[in-house]
Amino acid sequence: MMYRYSSSVARAVTAAMAFSCAAWSATTLHVSAQKGPAGNGTKDEPFRTLIQARNAIRQLKTTDGLPDGGITVLLHKGAHRLLEPLDLTEADSGAGTAPVIYKAVPEEDVWLSGGVPVRLERFRTPADAARLQRLPEAARQHVRVFDLANLGAELSIAPWPDAWMQFGSQKPTMLPSVCEVYCGAQRLPMARWPNQGYATFGEIVSGGPGDTEGPHVVTYKEENPSRWSLEDGVWLYGYWYRAYRAEMIRVRMIDTAKKTIELAGENTLRWLEDKGAKRYRAMHVLEELDSPGEWYLDSRRRQLYLWPPREAGAGTEVVVAVNAEALVRGREVSHVEFHGLGLEHCRGAGIDVQGGEAVRFVACEVRNVGTTGMILREGQRYEVRGCDIHHIGGTAISLKSGDRATLTSGESVIENCHIHHTGRILRPSRAIGIGKRGVGTRVAHNLIHDTGYIALGFSYSNDNLIEFNRFFRTNVETSEGGVLYCGRDWTSRGTVVRYNFVHHVEDSMEGGGSSTRFMHLDDSAPGVELYGNICYRIGGGISVCGGADNHIHDNLFVECNWGVDIGPRGKDMFASDGKGGYLPPEKRSTLEYRLRAYKYSQPPYSTRYPKLVEIFTKEPIAAPWFNVITRNVMVDCARGIRRSSMRPEWSIIEDNWEGADPGFVNPNRAALDFRLRPDAPVIRDIGFKPIPIEKIGLYESPNRRTWPVDVDLPPEDWKPRWLRIREAAMANPGALPVFRAMQVTGKLVIDGNVSAMEWTPGDATGTAPEIHDTAELIWTARGRKSTRPCQALIQTDDAHLYVRFDNPTNSAKGVSGGHRWGRDDAVEIALAEVGTKVGPTVVLRGYTDGVWESSPEAGAPATVVERVRNSNISYAAHVEGPGLWTAEWKIPFAALGTEPDVRNPRFLMNLSVRNTGDNEWTMWRSGGGGTCDVYGSGLLWLAHFGEWYEQAPYKSSASIHVIGSGKTPVLMEPLESCQVYTPEMPLGSRLSAPWKNLPDEWQTVSFSFTPKSDGAVRLVLIGGKYQDPATNAPKPLWVYCDDVQVEGAVLANGDFENVAPNGTAEAWQGHAGATGVMLEDAKRAASGKRLVKVAHDRRFSQSIQVRGGVPVTIRMKLRGSPTGL
Repeated sequence: MMYRYSSSVARAVTAAMAFSCAAWSATTLHVSAQKGPAGNGTKDEPFRTLIQARNAIRQLKTTDGLPDGGITVLLHKGAHRLLEPLDLTEADSGAGTAPVIYKAVPEEDVWLSGGVPVRLERFRTPADAARLQRLPEAARQHVRVFDLANLGAELSIAPWPDAWMQFGSQKPTMLPSVCEVYCGAQRLPMARWPNQGYATFGEIVSGGPGDTEGPHVVTYKEENPSRWSLEDGVWLYGYWYRAYRAEMIRVRMIDTAKKTIELAGENTLRWLEDKGAKRYRAMHVLEELDSPGEWYLDSRRRQLYLWPPREAGAGTEVVVAVNAEALVRGREVSHVEFHGLGLEHCRGAGIDVQGGEAVRFVACEVRNVGTTGMILREGQRYEVRGCDIHHIGGTAISLKSGDRATLTSGESVIENCHIHHTGRILRPSRAIGIGKRGVGTRVAHNLIHDTGYIALGFSYSNDNLIEFNRFFRTNVETSEGGVLYCGRDWTSRGTVVRYNFVHHVEDSMEGGGSSTRFMHLDDSAPGVELYGNICYRIGGGISVCGGADNHIHDNLFVECNWGVDIGPRGKDMFASDGKGGYLPPEKRSTLEYRLRAYKYSQPPYSTRYPKLVEIFTKEPIAAPWFNVITRNVMVDCARGIRRSSMRPEWSIIEDNWEGADPGFVNPNRAALDFRLRPDAPVIRDIGFKPIPIEKIGLYESPNRRTWPVDVDLPPEDWKPRWLRIREAAMANPGALPVFRAMQVTGKLVIDGNVSAMEWTPGDATGTAPEIHDTAELIWTARGRKSTRPCQALIQTDDAHLYVRFDNPTNSAKGVSGGHRWGRDDAVEIALAEVGTKVGPTVVLRGYTDGVWESSPEAGAPATVVERVRNSNISYAAHVEGPGLWTAEWKIPFAALGTEPDVRNPRFLMNLSVRNTGDNEWTMWRSGGGGTCDVYGSGLLWLAHFGEWYEQAPYKSSASIHVIGSGKTPVLMEPLESCQVYTPEMPLGSRLSAPWKNLPDEWQTVSFSFTPKSDGAVRLVLIGGKYQDPATNAPKPLWVYCDDVQVEGAVLANGDFENVAPNGTAEAWQGHAGATGVMLEDAKRAASGKRLVKVAHDRRFSQSIQVRGGVPVTIRMKLRGSPTGL
């Protein structure tokens, strides 16, 4: 690549060699960004480039050596262009007491830029008629073109591979960088479709799981792909298989008749599947250049097409990023510091340092770079302190230091940094990565948010300390991950994760697989200690996916889907050789490879981590041995500790707490103040250790880039998806717990032998996190904790309900072996479908000897009991030993009298186990009645079939009220279609206009009245309510309203088209802390694109001024809901 200033650099080097020794006695050099002749580095005659300063330092070291205290290079304000990297080698190093420091002049704004500015006045109207025709019609008069031959610098344009997903050049699936265009501090987007978010593909025509023959073909829904020309290439960026991996794949062919897209390559996970929520978007498509700020690069003709940003004038500059490598590149450089500098406009990395030691970045800002903010690898004592790193194409910081072979610490630090908006090009990028051969990195006091994927990954590393960090709104576009992540390496141990605060993280997306959790100890990750961490309103807390020797204690989980999840993923993947080792597996795995690579049974690993050796004396070897889960607090979580197929001898799980009030100082959780009172119940009852929350996050320091730091927190009422679903499913005061049954992912064989390969194959194989929930049976019939909790899994296919029970028993007594209810060990399933009323309760009981029965005990009619008894139900049980027995069921939906593929029902449900050894009845929910009493128990949701179908017992109704305001309210005389509301005094101060049995189509209603005096009255839109048969609690009966008009008075925003800042209808108010719902749905709206729906306790109202004696007529459109819901 050519460098624009190469001739001036050569002159500067020649001049530097001619300087006298006296000129080098100074320890401070100056560099100006202003154009002018090259000086000698003094303040009055500064250098004009950093390369001049670097070469001058080299000359000084050669002639006189480093001065005492080192050298400081002061950069003056402005943009210092680096169209090629500033290369630093060992020759540019400082020393321990004499570092070389590149520093911004205090209070001056200094930037290192890898781009070339181009004024918009240099862009021209497109002359290529064919290309102009391909533009959207609305864009043709706005788009301008710039010939890159006039850029003044060489712009390399790497061709895109057919399929790629990473930045780099080591693999065919990598691309070194992409072209970037900026305006000011803003990155301008490539022409793409859709402009925001993603489209979703339809059916998978070929290339689905197991299909190795045909090409990858999907159908499309919208018309946009039909317009695209493939002449210059069109790439789709999509989540083709899982919700954590997005890849760019070229389109080979579009069949507009069949509306299919054939891809030119495969994704790295091999097949197409819908577990990534079927998302894709088209990138760099000329036909989609349809918005201000978008651009398209014609690489063959080397022309840049741009629709200028809004409010841009002829003098506005856009910056074309030219540097495709790094702004600063170090190789074996040591004792160098960069202080107070900004780095931007680079297609490659901001910083790329390999080797060396004591390289520091202090109070710097890296923004708008294409690949990675900082790459620091294979050196020692790297420091990143007080920096702001944001709007990065991929990862913010990739740091690898230390020696894993010897477990020598790299002593590197990332501290007090503000990191946000990462993964702007490649969305599933880690914000910080400290893994892959790293040892002893400390990550502390950072604020990290708005990341596309994982906020901090530390796979394949050891002995890290992750503390006092704050995370929110991470993993914004992905599922199946963690805010923190590590996995697939039994030798990666010794990391401590403590005193971190994570909040407001979306847990999953519709169709996107399993949820996001705080700490994902994936694929048998071992040896991590987690304590003193706080999680608020996220998906899950901590997942232990088969790993061993993890210590999880004194963590606080508030309003999370679950606290800690532990299961035996991959427990059978190693077989013992009987000598304290293992037999080589038939198929090599990452786990086994690293065991061999790091010689796990020899020092230093065998001595540093003795449990790593001891686990090979256990059977099964890969079970989750030696974990300790204790003193964790779960506050209003859907579930506390989830145990999937765990054996009590594997791990210690004890003294954990679940409840609503652990003893917070501030009861308002939205204030994010989770300090505990000295007399808090969790401190008193389980010895929970208080968390120093006041120390978490950024802190003021002269080495911080910015202070104070303002962040855009989510609104106080924000909720993660699991919580929104639960509230929507149980939108009533008497809400019951909901169990979500997902579609089977394995091949189930009903033989009583519960196998992870059958029920949770993702866990068994380590190929993916599981989506299945576990029902914890922990209560006795008297509402006390059971001596031996049991677990159940519930799954569905198109025609059956599958249920699995894992039942620990008193090993000293074993099981009874008979099949008499109450006397013998048994399991029970009780189900009652909820429609407009609760149907009969089906009761199924199964025993350890394989016998099952349909029971009439809950009052089901004989015809129902016989229907169930004569249906094709499969049941089997297996006694694994004196301490455990298991059971499996396969129940046709026909036996339950339901067709969920036609109408997905709600079921009241309870699950129970009879444990004769301890003389206990262990239940999923204890409602105060018998085991088969489903009222007050919980609800079963067959999520495989979509959302619940609910039908209110009545049709929608509306009651429109007008209420006089003030101490002396306006009295009114009803004229048409309304009446005096007699409960309100004085009579005539309130009128009501009721409409019942509203159909699912718009109808115009009106009523009129005459005020008897001047004043204000309030118009109130009210819907209905009914009593839920499942809970006996009131539920809303909704009605839609639109196009409200008033004659004789003035009403604002009667068509609800204007939106207030809080997202509700402008000029309208709610009722008693609750408001109706405003919808944006042009197809449903009677006028415009917005409407509202109201219920009895979810209202909209507006005050209007009336005049005495002037009749008022109110007219509006009402529409019933098809189900009333």
